[in-house]
Amino acid sequence: MNRPAVVPGCIIFALAATKVRPCVVLAVDAANTVATIAPCRGSERGSCVEVKLGCQAAIAMRLTKPTYFHEKIERVSVAAITEITTLRCPPDLFLKIKRHVGFR
Repeated sequence: MNRPAVVPGCIIFALAATKVRPCVVLAVDAANTVATIAPCRGSERGSCVEVKLGCQAAIAMRLTKPTYFHEKIERVSVAAITEITTLRCPPDLFLKIKRHVGFR
């Protein structure tokens, strides 16, 4: 079975810090081997973008509690991504996250 393509705005699950977390892909390199991601965190500390339960993004990310995007991005190997969903981050949230983490 083929995996869905990793594209900017898609929702994936990847190892970030110490556990598999829902993430939003911000960019993928030209060879489609490395993705720049914004991982979710469970706690609100400092400046962050909140994803509240019940919204479209929360449902897509299978959230069970409010989740936050902090000013941190990570790079992961596309081959190491645990799960690539066919779901997309809502455009308004995607732009908000990109602005928040300073990604162009």
